[in-house]
Amino acid sequence: MKTKGIIAGVIVGLVVITTAVVVDQGFEVGGMEELVERAGEGVDVAVLPPHEFTTDGCSLFPNSFLGVDITDICINHDMQYWAGGSSEARKLSDLELKKEVNELLFPLGSFMYLGIRVFGHPLIPAPWRWGYGFDYKVFERNY
Repeated sequence: MKTKGIIAGVIVGLVVITTAVVVDQGFEVGGMEELVERAGEGVDVAVLPPHEFTTDGCSLFPNSFLGVDITDICINHDMQYWAGGSSEARKLSDLELKKEVNELLFPLGSFMYLGIRVFGHPLIPAPWRWGYGFDYKVFERNY
């Protein structure tokens, strides 16, 4: 009987969290033209991606938490993910996001870091994966 209560609690918790994230992701990015231009200038890669920069703020995560807005940190992180690069560049990008978010909302950045390392991997066919400005190629390892 105790197990059913735990399972029900986990399911309710997941529904509440998912709902909060979906509602939070319904924001409009202001100044997208400026962000597209800045994305091309603000990344350290030899070749810029063929697809225009896009962002949804903090992918699969609230853009603000307890009244603290972390959208700008996430958008800067998205610029690096759009451009892609080496696996070392990805790790540094993720560590930078972790550090900046933790400075505002410790230990939230550490939690986000774990999710990013798993769900942002370049082999995950998701619109937020490492190097998402390039076409997705299953067998090409350019990370």
